[in-house]
Amino acid sequence: MSHRLLHLLVYSNSSWRPPAEPNAKINVDVSYNSSNATSCSGFIALDSAGLILGSGFRHNENVHSSFAAEALAVIQGLGFALDLGLNKIELKGDSRAVIQKINSPSTDFSVIRPFTSDARAMASRFQFCTFNFAPRNCNLARMHYVEKACGSRRTDTGSRMTQETFLLLLMMIAA
Repeated sequence: MSHRLLHLLVYSNSSWRPPAEPNAKINVDVSYNSSNATSCSGFIALDSAGLILGSGFRHNENVHSSFAAEALAVIQGLGFALDLGLNKIELKGDSRAVIQKINSPSTDFSVIRPFTSDARAMASRFQFCTFNFAPRNCNLARMHYVEKACGSRRTDTGSRMTQETFLLLLMMIAA
């Protein structure tokens, strides 16, 4: 996984900015289906030039709230960054509550406490790690990517993608 896709992102949204050199940006998002307690986490890693370092998604079972699904996506995004060998990251997610709980110095007594504790522990494995909130409309490509990879946000289509289809989709929407 040490190679990069050799294309630059086209910035269709002026609010997106690459991370400061030498950090990598990890964007995470999730699709959640409450009727069968499943979620799908999507993540993409970008370097300071806007090049894609890697991307992926994970299907999850027995996830009993959208709150837990969002927190699980953060954990899986951190794991993905560690797997890539990144040591300075800026993680962005679109759940303000999850990001605030991870960043809070006070003890978390919410139902996602195991996830926030794990996120803090995993963050200590990086030389630099920040958690930032990114409003959903700031990265429509990320949302579109997760919805296509995992099925619709509103309904569970049960669709799964082949790796080839996934990579083609990623190249088309990496804006």
